Amino acid sequence: MLWLTFLKCIFEAFEEHHAEISAEWDVGMAEDRDDYTAESIFWVPPEARWGHLQAQPRRSDIGRIGGDSMAVIECDNPSLESVLP
Repeated sequence: MLWLTFLKCIFEAFEEHHAEISAEWDVGMAEDRDDYTAESIFWVPPEARWGHLQAQPRRSDIGRIGGDSMAVIECDNPSLESVLP
């Protein structure tokens, strides 16, 4: 489950920056994709965020859910195209 480790690293950087922006400005400003890419942080859409994954009930297709999250992240971050499994 290497994908899980990769996603967790992306999420940690994203969430740290999200918290900084939210504290300085407001939550609405923390949803501006450009603020992340300007800092070389991958943008993570809401449906692919760690909290969303954690909220999913335990089930046998968790690999598919992780794959879906990686596909969404890859779509929103062209530099990851064809890099993620």
